[in-house]
Amino acid sequence: MQDMDDAVLQNVLLYDVYGQMLTDKQRNIYDLHLNQDLSLGEIAELEGISRQGVRDSLLRGRQTMEDLDNKLRLIDKDEKLDEIADLLESIAGEIAPKFDRQAETLTQTAAQLRDIL
Repeated sequence: MQDMDDAVLQNVLLYDVYGQMLTDKQRNIYDLHLNQDLSLGEIAELEGISRQGVRDSLLRGRQTMEDLDNKLRLIDKDEKLDEIADLLESIAGEIAPKFDRQAETLTQTAAQLRDIL
């Protein structure tokens, strides 16, 4: 069950980052599947295509997004920046009693980094 949850999470991450790079049809099918939680059969009926066509569209879309991520590594970069923001907040908490101004600067920097993410 954990593997399935990980696969769904990875699919959601890929779609959030690279979904706009899909064709309109793939994006619509992904939206119906991930966000509307419709089954392949339900999507097939709505789109007027076969269940296999829906499955193929999802697989091609995922492959496109994985190829993009292998080249651009945006998900990894996002996770690393999030770790840096956590570290900045942690350091700010540790130095706050002695260095209020510097701690505030670190906290603000972490907040700005999170805004970028």
